[in-house]
This record gives sequence, structure tokens and C-alpha cells, in this order.
Amino acid sequence: MIATHIKEALRLRYPKADFTEYFAFLEACPVAEYGEGHHIIPQSVPRVYQGKVYELYKSDPAGIIKLTIADHDKAHLLLGKAEPWLLRTARRARGF
Repeated sequence: MIATHIKEALRLRYPKADFTEYFAFLEACPVAEYGEGHHIIPQSVPRVYQGKVYELYKSDPAGIIKLTIADHDKAHLLLGKAEPWLLRTARRARGF
């Protein structure tokens, strides 16, 4: 389950984006024993937005989930679907 304060921080930063599919996907993913740490709020999100300090959320253990490589890639694609600017966080999906 994703912490409410993490969901709200992302929704505050991108109020027009619909993160429903992204959050549902993350909550349905089994936690990977071996995998990659995924920042639910991407590290590329500006540190301060409307007076909120996002650095706090980036270091919050509730804001990181361990996913398989395939699930990690899909999570970034879903971020890009919710907010096109965040598609740039999907490096592997773009061939990098």
C-alpha cells in the first residue's frame, strides 16, 4: 500500500495528471526480492513546489518500492502516461 502522503505529494505537484493507473499498478506489484528501488515520486520532480519541500519525500522510505526490472520500466511508462513530462524518467523505455 502506498502511503497517503506520498500519493498526495505527487498529486499536488501535478494536479491535472491522473495517477490512478500508476498507483494501482504499484499496489498490485509483488515486492521483488531481487530488483530495483523505484522512487514513487521521481527524483526529477523539483525540490520545492508551492511551498512543499519534496526532498523530504525523496528520502522517505515509504516513497521507495522494490520492483523487478520489467515492473520498474512499466511503472515509469505509466508515470509518463499520467504526466507526459515524466515520460523522460523512463530511460530504458526510450532505449537508454
